[in-house]
Amino acid sequence: MGLDNGIVLATKHKINAEELPEYVKIDADNWREKYDNSGYFYYDVCYWRKCWNIRGYVLNFSNLDYDDEKYEYRLEKDNLILLQHKLVNYLCYMNKWEEEYMDGKTIWEADVMMNHLAREIVNLGWLIDFITEHPTSKVIFYDSY
Repeated sequence: MGLDNGIVLATKHKINAEELPEYVKIDADNWREKYDNSGYFYYDVCYWRKCWNIRGYVLNFSNLDYDDEKYEYRLEKDNLILLQHKLVNYLCYMNKWEEEYMDGKTIWEADVMMNHLAREIVNLGWLIDFITEHPTSKVIFYDSY
C-alpha cells in the first residue's frame, strides 16, 4: 500500500477530457474514468503522494463522512473551498513551508511542488463550480495510508 491520496469526482454526468475548460490542468494520465453499477462515473481530479500536510489538513475537517470499507471520505463544497485556500497559503509561503515540511515529509522537490499546488488550486476551483452545477455529484478524498 502506498501513501497515495487525492480527490475523485463521482458524477452521473459523463465528462470527456476534451470538454474540460482550457484552464483545468488535469494530467491526461490522471483523467481516468471508472464506472460502477450505481450509475456514477469516477474521475481523478487532484492527486498527492506522500504530502502529509495536505492529508492531515483534509482529515481534520469536522464534517467528514468516512467509508471504512473503501478508506474514503466524502467532501462537501465548504471543505473544497477551505482546502483551496490552504493550498494557496502553502503556495504563497513556499519558503516557510519548505523549511517545515519538505525535509523528508514528501517526495516532491519544492519547484515541482509549487507547480503541482498551482495546478491543484485551479482544478479545485473547477471542481467547486462543477458540483455547484451538478448537485448530485459527490467528491471523495481517498487515503491509502
